Amino acid sequence: MHAYTVTADKLSGQYLYDWKPPGSPELYVPSDQETNRQQADLRSCVSTLNAVLEKNVPIPSREVRAIQLSHCMEAKGWQLLPVEVLVTG
Repeated sequence: MHAYTVTADKLSGQYLYDWKPPGSPELYVPSDQETNRQQADLRSCVSTLNAVLEKNVPIPSREVRAIQLSHCMEAKGWQLLPVEVLVTG
């Protein structure tokens, strides 16, 4: 699996972050259309950044990869925000 694919998966899964439009309310629930656009934009960023690695460029640290993904997604109108988890009982 490519480095940026792994980084994107970890950000959205393991670390409980999600991509949201700037200024979204705290309890933002995306429409199906927004979810599809977000996923397409993330795939585009991951693909673009992975393509750079195919030119025998050293793989950046995971922190640098996370920042690069964030910059790419911000240019497409998304920001990385923590997912609020409410545990009851």
